[in-house]
Amino acid sequence: MKSFRHKYESELLERVVPFWIEHGIDREHDGFFSVVGRKGELLESEKYLWMQWRAVFMFAALYNSPSSRPEWLEHAWRGFDFLSRHSFRSDGHCYFSLKRDGSPGLIEFGSYGVFTDAFAAIGAAELYRADPQPRYREIALQATANYRAGFAAAEAGGPMSLAHYMILINVLFVLQRALRTTDCDTVLHQATKVVLDHFWSREHHVMFESMPANGKPDLSSGNGRLLNPGHALEGMWFVMQYAESVNDRAMIARCLDLTRAILQYAWDPVHGGILYFKDARGLPLLEGRQYLKTWWSQNEALIACLYAWKLSGDEFFADWFQKIDAWAWKHFRDPEFPEWYPHVLPDGTPFMFCKGTMFKGFFHLPRCLLMCAQMLPK
Repeated sequence: MKSFRHKYESELLERVVPFWIEHGIDREHDGFFSVVGRKGELLESEKYLWMQWRAVFMFAALYNSPSSRPEWLEHAWRGFDFLSRHSFRSDGHCYFSLKRDGSPGLIEFGSYGVFTDAFAAIGAAELYRADPQPRYREIALQATANYRAGFAAAEAGGPMSLAHYMILINVLFVLQRALRTTDCDTVLHQATKVVLDHFWSREHHVMFESMPANGKPDLSSGNGRLLNPGHALEGMWFVMQYAESVNDRAMIARCLDLTRAILQYAWDPVHGGILYFKDARGLPLLEGRQYLKTWWSQNEALIACLYAWKLSGDEFFADWFQKIDAWAWKHFRDPEFPEWYPHVLPDGTPFMFCKGTMFKGFFHLPRCLLMCAQMLPK
């Protein structure tokens, strides 16, 4: 496993970070670009706030890492300044997107809009961790409150969403770590229990993407049967991170068991790689995009495997890390230009050659590379 550390560090520091500093920073208006082509050429100047606030988080996280560089904090500062002036609607929630100059773009974007507040919270909180200024703390707390209110409203009268709760765990963990407080610990602990005990079906041995409040999966609909292995594995390392911080050995053991189980159904037995979606009953998926493979699912699986290996020492997880690593680096990494492709066909064939979209930018891949490099042995 030692040989992997240099691979991940060099990919992060020599290819991915320089790519986004060169092509992802708007030096005229501030903020960030995310929709870029294979070589980094700008394809669209709309500023999607998922990726704006995640870029603030990522630059602050890099500054907070052992590889810290002053310019990374500068990029986070400038991004925050732009976003603090333009992100927020009159009701306090974030827009979904902005025009290049910061004027309002999309107010909402279906069920995706609620998460913008969550990413504002982690961006401001991680920046506060790097530079404890009161305005960063204020926005982190307000955005967290807005996210909690937003997803409660989104779930009113309908099924519960795994994405809502796993992201809540991450938001509260990042917030508490940055503010050095345990004020949210009760809510954080409750959210981990919801993920571990409500969305995981002991009967079906899978983690459902949505679940009615009564805990009985809706197997009569495509959405009710939907599994998202990347979310399940991302959720596992979010819970492992929290459990490690409070030394909850029982929770860690539960996460290890579920991670083992999720990996078994997450892997494509025909072509390899982590599946994007899967039907719990093995029925056909209902949307064409659901058959693709996506970069972030591989990234989150890599983190989950390494986190489980770090906590357990079980070579089962090291073997899975190496298996996923081999497939992901072969099929998603562009051998000619920096950064990875967003999606590939089920057999791993690249077909989408841009490097950024409204949902892909300076976040999942660099976070994966950074976290894996830190967990891998020297």
